Amino acid sequence: QLQLNHPREAATTLLPVKTGGTNDPELLTLIGVASARSGDLPTANQYLKLAAQQQPQNMAVRTELGRTEIALGNNKAAIADFEEVAKASPDAVAPEVALFLAYIKTGEQDKALEIANQIVAERPDAATGYLLVSAIDLMQGRAEEGRKALLKATEVHPGDVNASRNLA
Repeated sequence: QLQLNHPREAATTLLPVKTGGTNDPELLTLIGVASARSGDLPTANQYLKLAAQQQPQNMAVRTELGRTEIALGNNKAAIADFEEVAKASPDAVAPEVALFLAYIKTGEQDKALEIANQIVAERPDAATGYLLVSAIDLMQGRAEEGRKALLKATEVHPGDVNASRNLA
């Protein structure tokens, strides 16, 4: 049901397990994900925290928990989760982008810029880091620097939709 993008139905299917209680981390994760995708963020947070306690090294659960924390406005908790995921997955960009967005949400643009620059340094042939750098530049009123970063993104990835749209 989750794979078919029917989170409410998945949450209903899992209701007997939810009300009966479980300690199975995979079931806890399913309940949390179904709840999050159906809009029940407090329940999602509760079950994802339980799953993360039982599987602290499960970075997929920590990522889902971080997303839920952000949606609930628990930005500092989300940052802690995303930092752990980024440390555990140094080759993955998605955790770093999630951490970047969490820093933006908390107004910590300097830390977000550090993440963006780190992505550029680690992946100079990818547009992602330059796009993130441009976002910070533009947010801070540095239009020319933002434009240069966007042009660099189109240089390393010609036709990049996001860079082209932002340049326009």
